[in-house]
Amino acid sequence: MADKRLTLAISSASPDPLGIAAVSGFYGQGACSGWYLTILASWYNLLGQPDAMRWPNMVAYLLATNWAAIDLFRQTSRYTNSSSHDDATKLLGSIAAATTITYWGLVHAISQFMLPQLYNHVKRESAFTSYTRPDWKFAALLVGSALPSMALTSLFTLNSQLWFAEQPSSHAVFGIAFEEALPVLYWDYIEADAHWLVLQAVPADWPSIEFHSTPFGRMDGDGFIYYC
Repeated sequence: MADKRLTLAISSASPDPLGIAAVSGFYGQGACSGWYLTILASWYNLLGQPDAMRWPNMVAYLLATNWAAIDLFRQTSRYTNSSSHDDATKLLGSIAAATTITYWGLVHAISQFMLPQLYNHVKRESAFTSYTRPDWKFAALLVGSALPSMALTSLFTLNSQLWFAEQPSSHAVFGIAFEEALPVLYWDYIEADAHWLVLQAVPADWPSIEFHSTPFGRMDGDGFIYYC
């Protein structure tokens, strides 16, 4: 028997069952491009001039990531409090957009925190200090990773609760499980079992578990990010 493959309606065109058209403009092409550039600039500053006190770009993408994390809390709360099946499913697009930015922002924050730590461990120095002055970049990364981590954990907890409760109005979306209806870390015709495994990487947030997805998400024709 062939493995089950997913083909979700990830389009803002009618009937738009996942609510893609209702996704905030914060996740549109312009905002995403700016977020993408701040991440690239922060990596350039971190790797090219690690001792320079240049970290506005890092703070900028961390703020955007934390804003998405707050939005993820809000959207998951709306999902669990939805009064009908249709209302719940139309929030999945917004949940997916917030999860995408939160997830990949946290991946880069953890990577930018860990890689210099490993480098400085080899030199037997602390990554929190640069010669004689403290390096606040790493403190910002540590603090800026807290809320996104909690938001992604809450999403994992929601999925677990729906799985064990088997709520007809929430768990069964279009007759399939919640994790099979959420367009996060998804591409057309992905195997259902593979998508389930990919989603388990969200709360763990370890950069090596990428399953061939792109690191900054994909956009549809209307400018909304909906999956990686």
